[in-house]
Amino acid sequence: MAEPAFNENGAFNINGQWATGLRYEVKLDGGSFAGGTIKFINGRKQVASAKIASREEAVEIIGERNVENIEAGKGKEKDATPGTAKGKLQAENLSFKQSYTTDKKPVNEIEATIERDTSLDKDVQAFLAKRREEMARSRQQRLQNERIVSTEERGDYGADTKTATTEATPGISQSVEDRAKAVPDAVKQRFIQVDNKFHFPDKTLAFEDHGRKLATRSENQEVVRSVVAIAHARGWERIAVRGTEEFRRAAWLEASLTGIEVSGYKPTKVEKAHLATLLERQGGIRENSIEEREPRERETGSTRPEQSPAASTAPAGSKRTLTPDVDHEAAAETPSDHHGTAAGVKLRDGVIAGQLLEHGEANYKHDPKKEKSYYVKVQTERGERTVWGVDLCRAVDESGAAIGDRVAIEKVGSKSVTAKERVFDKDGNEVGERAVDAHRNRWQVGSLEKAEAFTRYDRAEVVKKHPDLAPAYGTVAAAQKFAEKQFANKEDQARFVSIARQVVAEKIAHGENVPAPKIREAKVQGRPKDQGKDQDRSGPPKPREANQEFAR
Repeated sequence: MAEPAFNENGAFNINGQWATGLRYEVKLDGGSFAGGTIKFINGRKQVASAKIASREEAVEIIGERNVENIEAGKGKEKDATPGTAKGKLQAENLSFKQSYTTDKKPVNEIEATIERDTSLDKDVQAFLAKRREEMARSRQQRLQNERIVSTEERGDYGADTKTATTEATPGISQSVEDRAKAVPDAVKQRFIQVDNKFHFPDKTLAFEDHGRKLATRSENQEVVRSVVAIAHARGWERIAVRGTEEFRRAAWLEASLTGIEVSGYKPTKVEKAHLATLLERQGGIRENSIEEREPRERETGSTRPEQSPAASTAPAGSKRTLTPDVDHEAAAETPSDHHGTAAGVKLRDGVIAGQLLEHGEANYKHDPKKEKSYYVKVQTERGERTVWGVDLCRAVDESGAAIGDRVAIEKVGSKSVTAKERVFDKDGNEVGERAVDAHRNRWQVGSLEKAEAFTRYDRAEVVKKHPDLAPAYGTVAAAQKFAEKQFANKEDQARFVSIARQVVAEKIAHGENVPAPKIREAKVQGRPKDQGKDQDRSGPPKPREANQEFAR
């Protein structure tokens, strides 16, 4: 259905029907939407209604702007009782959105297909084939880099390159059966899997895995990226997408960036141009793992008047935020605040990079009714960002970051905990507390200053300022020795060391530990008594005569 000219304000599309007004009768908790009933009307006719349990669910269905208008009292009736809001959004107070009520929302799916979509022109098919080849080469290079660093950290410099390649292969080459069930580690870390269902940390269902079909009722960008990542991990070269236009659009873009052919969605010229811009920004090649993915900018050139709130809020169906550590910003939104690199180092997707402005303990989101948490505020390329989580206190302390430093903040895992939640009555008075199940996030804070210094400046100068970087230089020095033994060509040696230095720099930027190469004293073989001082010493020393050797 074509969108009318008034799609910016004054109209709403719900379940495929148009509404010109939105009647609301909701509860407010400290001025914030806390549940209620929304009725969609066209003239005097009601076309749909929805009972909403939380602000997150409201944002999913009616959009952030309309929720904010309700909280601001737009269209509010004067006789509303305290702690409630009753009224009607219409005209300039009604922000356009195309949405569905929970019971009418179609299932969104991506499914592996064999047949080629003949509607794709030859140029598009050639482009996607080229992308798949580039992705394969990029992935192979990444695995090789990881092997190098793994070798360095173990001090296993006696292994030759052929052995290294052979040993790495079992981790790459999966059986057909294993690959058909493959799920990237990053997806496993971000969701809770129960049988074939994957849930958000707040226990809301994110998507279901049916083998060659992945299904969800969400349009959450994190879910879209995750199901596409699974498709890629399973080697799907062609997929069919079904469901809402928003889902199909997002799935098309994500899949196209990985070289997967998509049927079921026809992109506009603007969307094709947006894809080209993203590819250009990424330098033409992007490894399709969630960890390595280049960030997607919000679509500024899209014909959509408003980005789906699913990309920036908690999933639909969320009843409430259980504790300050259920961080929907990190778990559901995760937009990277960098363009793939910072300080000359590639950063993983989901990392928040910028200048540290302030950090400290406070009530969650500075709401006096919430529990104590810890926050970190940074100035990113896109503006100020504040991240919340109890574990941030430890992460910042271990990083040694000071106000003004450039840092990289990343959520690296979570664990189940039982937390206490304060309970308030309808008048806002605290009446007690209750135990709730929650997930506590674990964070890492890295230093972009240190990563940049490591890659650009003299070792002595850097170690004097940052003594903790000495092991990193030791790792690179060990890689240099290894390269000299393994490669006769100077260019190959330099390339090997360059890769090692870059991977170590990425570890520093992400706040990961870079242990020094392990060394041990070796027993010196005693020389037979009949070997005199005139023995020929022109040849190279035998391995056992070395006074040191690298240990595994």
